[in-house]
Amino acid sequence: MGNLLAECRRVSVEQCELCQEAVSSRLNRGTRPPGGNSGREDGGRNSSHGRFRRAAQDYQPNHLSEAAMIEQAIRNSQAGNAGPGDVLDTDDPELLAAIMASAGGEVDEDLMAQAIRRAKNEEESRQRQLLLDQQEDEYEESLRVDQERQLQEEMRRREELEAKRRAEEEEEEARIRAETEEAEALEAEERRKASIEEKIAEAKASLTPEPEKGTPGRLDVMVKMPDGKRIKRAFVSSEPLGLVYSFVVAEIGEAIALRDFRLVATMPRRVFEDRASSMKDAGLEPQTLLLVEMIGEEE
Repeated sequence: MGNLLAECRRVSVEQCELCQEAVSSRLNRGTRPPGGNSGREDGGRNSSHGRFRRAAQDYQPNHLSEAAMIEQAIRNSQAGNAGPGDVLDTDDPELLAAIMASAGGEVDEDLMAQAIRRAKNEEESRQRQLLLDQQEDEYEESLRVDQERQLQEEMRRREELEAKRRAEEEEEEARIRAETEEAEALEAEERRKASIEEKIAEAKASLTPEPEKGTPGRLDVMVKMPDGKRIKRAFVSSEPLGLVYSFVVAEIGEAIALRDFRLVATMPRRVFEDRASSMKDAGLEPQTLLLVEMIGEEE
């Protein structure tokens, strides 16, 4: 029987009538129990027989060993009727009978059972491998998500550290700039005060002793400040006009020492700016009132 099926398959011809009759006869003999059964059982057996016939049709024993032939018959039967994840049952008498029928009834039962168990183990191994592959994919995806989350967290932490570092640098720069400006301002103020003191000291040092009353050429000069303050001193008409400027600086001090000003008279208006000329040449009278006029400032 096996050789006959092999020949039909080798020449790529569907089972001939002779093969079909032989397979049907062997299946009926191997699976029909003694006595009659209900139509329901016959229907189930006929369905099983149809499955095993399809397995026998796909069976190709011409180039396989006996064990391989059995396994091929099992796989063909399973491929035609089993659903995903189904495994052949080694206790199925109808399956055993169908396999023996497809192999010509000359198959060792132990060898056949081993082949069925091997097929079952292969299916279970395949299912386990599928589960392992799925778990591996899920693990890798979870690992990828965790790595991305860690990377984002690291980037956020670095950005926060960088922002904090820049803020600290800016704060330090502002502090240093403020300290520098304050130091420069203090230094400038010290220089200004030193210059004022120097100006006042020079002005006081340049003044000659005030002449007594009755001294020939004595001039009584009164100077009025912009704020209304008045100062008065006697000079000798032969002394330079600059002494009057020095007197104003020495008396008023810091408020005018570093400012530009000139002395003027009114009615008529006259300006006295030639500090090197004598008071007599400048035209000062024995009794003179001069006004301090700031230069470059609004009155």
